[in-house]
Amino acid sequence: MRIELRYTDGCPAAQPLREAAEDALEDVAPQEHIMFTRVRAAEGASHGIFPGSPMLLIDGHEVGPNDAGQVYVSGLGLPDPKVPQQPEIRTALGQAAFNAPVRMPLRHRRIVLIAALLILFGALLGQLAAWGAVVTLAGLALLAVGFAGNGRRKGAQPYMWAAGFAALSWLLATSAIWWEVFFGEPFRLGATAGVLFWVGSTSALVTMLSVAAGTVARHRLRQQLRQQLRQDPNQP
Repeated sequence: MRIELRYTDGCPAAQPLREAAEDALEDVAPQEHIMFTRVRAAEGASHGIFPGSPMLLIDGHEVGPNDAGQVYVSGLGLPDPKVPQQPEIRTALGQAAFNAPVRMPLRHRRIVLIAALLILFGALLGQLAAWGAVVTLAGLALLAVGFAGNGRRKGAQPYMWAAGFAALSWLLATSAIWWEVFFGEPFRLGATAGVLFWVGSTSALVTMLSVAAGTVARHRLRQQLRQQLRQDPNQP
């Protein structure tokens, strides 16, 4: 689902519309986010793509009423433009969200992207330096944190935290085991290789379980949202 809020500078209705859309998202599609597009009033009007400010679009379709031909321009004394209200926003979001997948929140998707870049960079660096493998391991650990998102933008993220701490422990234990390979001298931790192996193995298992739990949570959230949309009297 693509949610976009277009606005011009100084538009008094942009912030209220954003707050109304955010409130509706929390109930209908908590995994989604709003893209903000600032459009110059003269440019939008001349191209016929921006008849009013603000404008809320869901999957390319405008939501609610709009003052056709009016573009808010700061200082010209134009009346405040009309904006869609909560029932209209919820109805439009519900129609778009009913068959949409529950994805990871935006920040988790960014974590996955950063992790993927670290893995790629570590693989390339590993051709030149032994410690490039550490970068790859860090990317793999961070990848687990990203995948452990439960589908909600706000609130507690217990699976992410569990995956994060477990992945960190797994990274440290694995790095300690391979320290001698990377740097040519043993790692002085006071723990035997056997202890480090079991710590790393247990941490890796907890990491995978956290990722699996996050995946199950997203599936459960999907079912809850569909059930909620079926029972919502505002839905057609």
